[in-house]
Amino acid sequence: MRADSQVYPLVSNANATGAGVPIRGGEYMFTADGTAGASTISLQIQLPACVVRCAMTGGAPSGINATLAGIG
Repeated sequence: MRADSQVYPLVSNANATGAGVPIRGGEYMFTADGTAGASTISLQIQLPACVVRCAMTGGAPSGINATLAGIG
């Protein structure tokens, strides 16, 4: 399945889980950078609405930037 060619910012300079962002679905690339501080940073998918968010659990994350880019 192809994705759109949009880039979806999930969080910017964040230290906590971001809000949900609706996407079209398909194939995407997830990127994240910043200071994880022993945290787990993950992409959460909420179905069937196809809403995604960047989740951070544990540790002390700071300055986290995450995006989802369509590769279709």
